[in-house]
Amino acid sequence: MQDLNWAGGGQTAVEGFTAMDWAQLRDAYRSAAGRRRWGHVEAASNDFSHYLAIWHEPPAGREPPNLAVVRFDQTGTYALLAGEAFVATGASLQEILPALSASPAAPDDDWADDD
Repeated sequence: MQDLNWAGGGQTAVEGFTAMDWAQLRDAYRSAAGRRRWGHVEAASNDFSHYLAIWHEPPAGREPPNLAVVRFDQTGTYALLAGEAFVATGASLQEILPALSASPAAPDDDWADDD
């Protein structure tokens, strides 16, 4: 996996996503990070896809991401996964962005103190 430094203005490109995809993902990251929806992102690939793995907090071990934006190589199809569940699929990133922007905020650990 490749750690991305979008918060500091760094720009990283990983094969499999278009330049426009990366610009839209960078904008989505900045918006979501400001609302505590995304905390840490890494780009990765495997034999059949490229993906952006998203955690609310940086992973301490090898826990799976909270969200993943995937682009499948053979079909060019995009998918949004929450855990292991497919939330949205589409022929372009634009088709799954509405579901991505509605991703839940990071859990607030302070809620238990409100009793």
